[in-house]
Amino acid sequence: MEGFGKHELAELGVDSMSIMYNIYMASYPTANLNAALGLRIQRGGQLKRSQVSRYPQGAAEHVVTHARWQRSRGRNPSEPFLWEKNPRKALALAERMAYFSPLGEYLGGDVPDNYICSECGATDCKLWREYQTMRAELRCAPCAARSEGRDISDIDEAGMRLSEHGGRTDQIGWYIPAVPTEKVGSCWGYTAVPGPGCLWWEHLPTLPRQRRAV
Repeated sequence: MEGFGKHELAELGVDSMSIMYNIYMASYPTANLNAALGLRIQRGGQLKRSQVSRYPQGAAEHVVTHARWQRSRGRNPSEPFLWEKNPRKALALAERMAYFSPLGEYLGGDVPDNYICSECGATDCKLWREYQTMRAELRCAPCAARSEGRDISDIDEAGMRLSEHGGRTDQIGWYIPAVPTEKVGSCWGYTAVPGPGCLWWEHLPTLPRQRRAV
């Protein structure tokens, strides 16, 4: 799923997985992502406003849940999405791209037990993995930086740092964010991390707070 080389991504100006997700999914031909993943968007029934606001404005999941909320009130969809301003077409596009966790909240809101830095045992923080490896050794930011010889003194709460190519990036050398899928033992490809997976990773502490024996 990672299709592009690191230098190709840099030339495209792609320095974060959330940006790459939008580029990748906007080019996804006609398949329904949820069907491809064996997932299901629940339809019908009453929605509360709080269920809509759980997703960030502009996200595919927000557009889909907002449309369901509107319909539950007898109203038509009204949200734009990406480049599409027509609400009905925007909803159709968003439904192709939205990802709804079978657990309700991504990974049930938890951190997997095996999501541990292989070098220092750091846990409950953001981890990175080598590019183009689906389940390589995971490393925390300091360990990835040490392995790659990169400076992360300016890394922020979202896991972004100053890129050697300009701007800010969530990559540390050849290391990219390690976002577990909801199937045990694998990580999403960099170009395919769904929006809720991006948010799950971004909300983790960037630097280690506790460690386990490895």
